[in-house]
Amino acid sequence: MNEETNPINFEILGRNFEASALTYSSGSVKWALLDAGGNPQGIEIEPLGPELPAELIINGEAHDFGPVPRKRHTSSHGHLWPFNKKRQARSEIFFGESQISVHCRVTKMKKGMWFVWFRASKVARSGSAQEPADPVTASGTSWTVTVLEEEDRQS
Repeated sequence: MNEETNPINFEILGRNFEASALTYSSGSVKWALLDAGGNPQGIEIEPLGPELPAELIINGEAHDFGPVPRKRHTSSHGHLWPFNKKRQARSEIFFGESQISVHCRVTKMKKGMWFVWFRASKVARSGSAQEPADPVTASGTSWTVTVLEEEDRQS
């Protein structure tokens, strides 16, 4: 199996997930967390902790979850979603010889459930290829992503 069609395995607060590789008619490959119907919509899950996660770990490297901007904001709501309601992590990593853009979002829904959404795709770039930060993890056949619970940052 070509590494470009392998799924991306990731973990959020101890629960394992798999983002499937989707090949489009143009030949491009993207990865997404599929719902029960096989659609790249993300999934609804029971909460995995009292707070949304704080870090996304990809191949041993930490990426912080940050705030999510509102698409259509009004002055009464501000420019960002409340951090206790919605978080996202965006990063770029190397997998094999490809640079991949990763975007993961976790939302606390009104009914108490969490919604998890994950997408990854190759980064279009020009110029010479860069070397992966860790060739050992880059040469593997799958990715492991771990999301950790937010620690008390008040201390």
